[in-house]
Amino acid sequence: MILNLKITRPISLLSSLSKAYEFVPLNRLNQHCIARNIIIPEQHGFVTQCSTVTQLLRVTELIHHGFQNNQATGMLFVDIAKAFDKIWHDGLLSKMMRLGFSDQLIKIIHSYLNSREFRVRVENSLSTPRPILSGVPQGSLLGPKLFNLYINDIPKAVEVHLAMYADDTAIFTQNIYNCNIIERLQNYVIRLETWLNDWKIKKLFSLLVPSRCGRRLKDGLCCHGDVTSFSLRFPMKAKKKLNQLEEWFPTHPSTSVVALHLMWTAF
Repeated sequence: MILNLKITRPISLLSSLSKAYEFVPLNRLNQHCIARNIIIPEQHGFVTQCSTVTQLLRVTELIHHGFQNNQATGMLFVDIAKAFDKIWHDGLLSKMMRLGFSDQLIKIIHSYLNSREFRVRVENSLSTPRPILSGVPQGSLLGPKLFNLYINDIPKAVEVHLAMYADDTAIFTQNIYNCNIIERLQNYVIRLETWLNDWKIKKLFSLLVPSRCGRRLKDGLCCHGDVTSFSLRFPMKAKKKLNQLEEWFPTHPSTSVVALHLMWTAF
C-alpha cells in the first residue's frame, strides 16, 4: 500500500538500445564542455577526475585555512529534492543554446526529452498514459550531464565559496566576526532565491543549525520572507551532518564551524 505519493519514486526501465545510443550525444556533450571549459570548477559530480573525495579535500583545506587565520566558517547546505525529475526542458535547451552547443545536438536533446509518457500501476489497475513534462529519464547516461548543465550558472559571490556534487551544494564563507558571516550568507541567499525562482526551483523549508562552540548567535537568516533563528531545534539528519563536521574539524578555542541547513524542492 502506498502511504505517501510525494515520496514515491518511479521505476524507469530503459531499453539497452537507447542506452547504447546515448553514448553518441553524451560524447558530443563532453567534448564541447571540455573544449570550452564549461563546467564550473566548483562542480565535482559526474566530472572526469573528480569525486566526493576531491570535493571533501577542497572543503577541508579551505576550512582549516580559516582556522589558521582565526576565522569561523559559516556553511549553508542546499538540497534540491527530486532534482533530476524536475528539470525544466525549455530552460535546459535555452541554456545549451547560450553555451554554444550545435543546433543539431540541441535538436537531438529536445527529441530525447520530449514526447515521453508514464503510467501508474496500483495492484492490478493501470492508469492511462500521461505526458512527462519535466526531468530527465531515471537511470539514463545523459541525465547527470544535462543536470550539471542546468545548474551550471548558479550565482557566485565574492568571499563566498561553493562546493557542489551534482544536486548537493555547500555554500560557505569565513570571517573572524559571526555577524559578517551572516550578512554574506544572507546576501547570497537573496541572489540564490531569485535564481531558483527563475529556473523553476523552489524552497521547501529552511533550518539553521546553531554553533556548537563560541558564543551563541542571535541573528537569523531570512529566506522567502521567513526569518529562521539559530536557536531552533534540528532533526537527526542535520545532527548527523553537524557531527560529521565536528569529527573533521575538532573544536578550536577561538574558532567554530557554524552549520546552516536549507532544504529545497524543485518545482
